[in-house]
Amino acid sequence: MRFSIYLALLICAATAILVLPRPAIASAETRAEIQMEFSDFAKIPILHGGRIKPLDSFARVKLKIFSGRDRLKDGTPATAWLAKTLFSPYDALSDRIFLVRNPELQVMLTLEKRRGHLYSYGEIARGLERHRDTIAAIVQTSQERWTPTQNELVTLQKNAHSFKQLLSGVSLVLPLALDIPDDLRETTGIKIPEDGAPPVYLDAAPALEALRQSVHALHGQKGADVDTYTAEEMAIVETAFALDQIEIEGRQSRIFRVVPSVWDQSGLFVSPWEAHLGGHGSPQTAALIKVWRELAAAYHAENAAAWESAAKRAYDLAVKTARDSVSPARLALEISYNRTDPLRKSALFYAAAFFMLLAVLLFAKADVLRKAVIVTLAVGFFYHLSAIAVRVAILMRPPVSTLYESVLFVGLICVAAGLVMEYRRRDNNGLLLAAFSGALLGLVSLGNLGGPDDMEVLAAVLNTNFWLAAHVLVITAGYAFCILTALIAHLMLYLRVFGRTKNAEDLFPPLYKNALLALLFTTAGTILGGIWADQSWGRFWGWDPKENGALLIVLWLMWLLHGRIAGQLRPIDFTAGMAFLNVIVALSWFGVNLLNVGLHSYGFIDAVAWTLALFCTVEIITIGLPYFLLLSRDKSRKKQEAA
Repeated sequence: MRFSIYLALLICAATAILVLPRPAIASAETRAEIQMEFSDFAKIPILHGGRIKPLDSFARVKLKIFSGRDRLKDGTPATAWLAKTLFSPYDALSDRIFLVRNPELQVMLTLEKRRGHLYSYGEIARGLERHRDTIAAIVQTSQERWTPTQNELVTLQKNAHSFKQLLSGVSLVLPLALDIPDDLRETTGIKIPEDGAPPVYLDAAPALEALRQSVHALHGQKGADVDTYTAEEMAIVETAFALDQIEIEGRQSRIFRVVPSVWDQSGLFVSPWEAHLGGHGSPQTAALIKVWRELAAAYHAENAAAWESAAKRAYDLAVKTARDSVSPARLALEISYNRTDPLRKSALFYAAAFFMLLAVLLFAKADVLRKAVIVTLAVGFFYHLSAIAVRVAILMRPPVSTLYESVLFVGLICVAAGLVMEYRRRDNNGLLLAAFSGALLGLVSLGNLGGPDDMEVLAAVLNTNFWLAAHVLVITAGYAFCILTALIAHLMLYLRVFGRTKNAEDLFPPLYKNALLALLFTTAGTILGGIWADQSWGRFWGWDPKENGALLIVLWLMWLLHGRIAGQLRPIDFTAGMAFLNVIVALSWFGVNLLNVGLHSYGFIDAVAWTLALFCTVEIITIGLPYFLLLSRDKSRKKQEAA
C-alpha cells in the first residue's frame, strides 16, 4: 500500500511538471544589455511546415536545422535568437549557427577548423558565393549521384538562403540606416514618424516610385559618373538604392508567415512583405504590422515593458484575425511540450531504470532498489505516454504517421509489454526488457531521423484516411512485439552461455507468445496496408520495397514458427533466428526508406544508413558469438557422451 502511495505521488509530481506553465526565467531569455521577456513573443502563431505553430516551435526547428541544437552555444534560447535575427539582423550575422563538420567542405569554403564546427553567416556567405556556379551545376544533376560533400554543400546553401529570408522577415518595419535630408523628405513625401523615431521602409515606400523616376532622370542628364552629382542628388540616389535593395530582399522573404490573410478563409498566413506587396492588405493586417513595428522599436530601445505589451498585442491580434484557424489551447500546449521536453525525460528515466536494474541483478536482496526501478520505469512511461498524447492533441492525427513518430510509438508498446510481462512473472526479466527497449529506442528518437522533429503535416491522403491510420498503428505494434521477441531471444542465448539453462527455458513461453503476437500484428498490418493502397492508389499490392519489407517480417516469423512446430529447427536455431528478427525489422523499418525508390521512400540519409549498417553488424556479432559457442559446446558434449 505504501509503495502504491509513493508511486502515485511521483506520477502526480511528474504530471505537474508536464502540464503546469513554467515561470519564465528572465536571466536565461535575455539580451546582453537588458532583460527581455520572451514568453509572449514565443506564443505568436506562425504558419510553417503546413501547420500553424507558436514562434517557439518555429525558432527551435530553424535553429536546429542550422546548428543541430535548439539553442545557441552560449545557452541563448531559440526565441531570443529569432528576435535578434529579425530585429537586429546585422548583429545576427556574427552568430555562429551553421554546422559544417565535413573537412572537405570546410576547405572548399576556406573555413578555419574550430571546435564545435559552428560558423556564422558572414563566414560561410563568401565561400558559398564563390561556389555559386558549382552549386547550380550540382542541383541540375540527379541527387542520387551527389557525393556526401556535394549533398552537404547544397544543404548549407539552402540553410543560408533560409536564414537570409529571416534576416529580411520584418525589414519593412526596421529603422532605416539612412540620413535622409529634410528637404528630400518634403519633396518626395517620405513620412516622418510623429514620435521622432527613425523612419522605416513603410514610411518611405509611398515615395519610392518618385525616387526611382528622379534617379532615372538624373542618369539621363548626367550619366553614371557620380562625381558630377550634387549632395542632394546623391542623397536621392542612395535613398532610392537602399529602399530598392530592402524591397528586393523582402520580396524573397516568404518564410516568416505571421500575418493571417483576411481574404483567405482556409487559414492562410503570409509574411509581412507578402501582406504589403501581394494584395493581402486589410485594416486588420495594417494593425498587426503596426504592432510588429512597435515590437521592433521596443527591441531597439531595450524597453522591456513596451516589448512585452507589444508581444501580447501581436498574439491577441493574430489569434483574433485568424479566427477558427488558430487554437490558443494547442499553441499553449505545444509551448509547454517544447519546454518540458517529456521525451528526453522519459529516455533519461528509462536509462536510469536500466542501470539501477543492473544493481538489482547483482545484489539478490535488493528489494527496495527493485521497487525504485519500477517507480522510475513508471514515471518514464508516464512522460512517454503523455508526450504521445500531447502530440495527438496538437496534430489531430494518429501518432505514427512519420518515421520518427513510429519509433516513439514502438518504444511505448515495448515498455508497456515489458511491464505487463513483469507483472505476470515477477522475475525481473520484464523490467529488463522494458528498461532496455525504452532506453534504446529513446536514444534513437533523440537522434535526428532525417531532421528535427517539427511535427510535420502530412498530405491529405495520409492525414485523413482511416485505413492508413489502422495500418500504421497495427504494423508498428507488430514492430514492437518483434523487438520484444528478439530481446527475449537475446536474453535466452546469453543465459545459456552462462550456464543458466533453466532460466532460459523458463523464457520460452513468453518468447513464443510474443512471436505469435508479432506475427498477428504484422500480418494484419500488412493486409490493412494493402486495403489502404487499394483505396488510395487503386491496387492492393505493388511490390513496393516497404511492402516487401513487411512481407519479409511475416515470412521470417512463419518460417521460424513452422520450423519449430514441425521439429525441423533445434531450440538453439529457433532462438537465434528469433534474435535475428531485430535485423529483419530494422531493414524493413529503416532500410527500405533509404533506397530512394517506392512510395515510402524518405530519401537516403547518411546518418541513418551508417547507423543501420553498424546496428546490423553489431547484431550479427552479438547473436553469432553465443550461437556458435553453444553449438561448439553441444558438439563437445555429444562427443563426450559417445566416448
